[in-house]
Amino acid sequence: MDPKEYQPFTPGEGEVVDFGMEGEGIVKDLGFPVFVPGALIGDRISYRLIQRRKKIWRGELNRILNPSPNRIPSPCKYFPKCGGCQLLNYKYSGQLKAKRKKVEEVLRRIGKVNNVLVEKVIPSEEIFHYRNHLQCKVVNGKIGFYASNSKEHVPITTCKIAGENTNALIKKLQDHRELKDLTQVSFRENSYGEVMIIYSTKKNQKIKNNLLASLIEPYVTSIYQGMEAKGKGHFEKNFTLIYKKKEFQEELLGNQYVISPGSFFQVNKKQGERLYQLAIDALNPDLKKEYLDLYCGIGSITIPLAQKSKHVVGIEYIEEAVEAARENGNINKVTNLSFAHGKVESLLEEVLKEKKYEGCILDPPRGGCNKKVLEALVENPIKRLVYVSCNPSTWARDIQRLVAGGYELEYVQPVDMFCHSMHIELVSRLSHSNHGKGL
Repeated sequence: MDPKEYQPFTPGEGEVVDFGMEGEGIVKDLGFPVFVPGALIGDRISYRLIQRRKKIWRGELNRILNPSPNRIPSPCKYFPKCGGCQLLNYKYSGQLKAKRKKVEEVLRRIGKVNNVLVEKVIPSEEIFHYRNHLQCKVVNGKIGFYASNSKEHVPITTCKIAGENTNALIKKLQDHRELKDLTQVSFRENSYGEVMIIYSTKKNQKIKNNLLASLIEPYVTSIYQGMEAKGKGHFEKNFTLIYKKKEFQEELLGNQYVISPGSFFQVNKKQGERLYQLAIDALNPDLKKEYLDLYCGIGSITIPLAQKSKHVVGIEYIEEAVEAARENGNINKVTNLSFAHGKVESLLEEVLKEKKYEGCILDPPRGGCNKKVLEALVENPIKRLVYVSCNPSTWARDIQRLVAGGYELEYVQPVDMFCHSMHIELVSRLSHSNHGKGL
């Protein structure tokens, strides 16, 4: 059936067969996908069409006719109004199966690969209080989150996925009379329970002294004021240090990393270690060989990889991250590495022409790899590529281009980094039989 033939408020009834990336239930009883917030895989529901975008309709849940066997009571009093989590009312085992299915589907539909097994998702040991970075909005002096797909603000006093000391600060600050001067506040909490705080104020004005005093606790290592990007809802790259007791650091795979306010770092530390160890093991590093780490960030993979190889070159566009990566190399006394600052697509072709590399890590942002990066890897084949991704759709797009260019996808291992959401990380390995010869 053509979705364009239907009108808003058309009723429907069917079984939910899949999740969208924002956790919406998907029904197909009308012959096309309808995304219904609040519906879960296995539910039989009645609903009505609300809004169409191209060939996809968004629906509104009317009634659950027969609940899914995986539907459970939510342990959070703010769910589902709060937009922080999507699947708190769905069994964790069911979440893992749904995520594996999502990776399989995009690999087949977008990646055009049908003969590679997607392994079972590696579950998180901790499904609550695992998140080490929480970004909150402050509206009318209250800390909270925006409701899903909405600007409605939901105040909170605790968060089921945040760390213990982050929750202690939220509870302490929630009724502070000077909180009304803030527009947003972020908390980064390491595995030692130490917290870094980043906040922004209206018109970037200075924070009141009594509010600053309330933020200073024995476990708070530093406080920064961040410039808020106009209309973007997130911080700009500029941060002003307000208070500092010590460097904010985290341990990962036995190494120490200094983390700055704008640094990217995996939000689930234990799963981050599993992810990075899988990536390094997939390269099967050799102490006599050299490797590349593209989109290397602060060196989270570069440093442990260098400890198992002759030399590693990391390339990163964000200058602050490159500086942190060099500092982290020094902290851990790892000298057989180097970092280049610049866009990967601008530097890679020349780097590949200068020297032969045994393997390469690809860990791009959600948008995936620039087309020029993939072209350079096809024109200058590398024996082994390990692609780490937080976005299965862009990963599958890039896999299709690499496979078309002569690489073979060997395996895919999803890792659950984001419990109670449909977001998923994965590690995949590709090989090329003509490495070092060019095409």
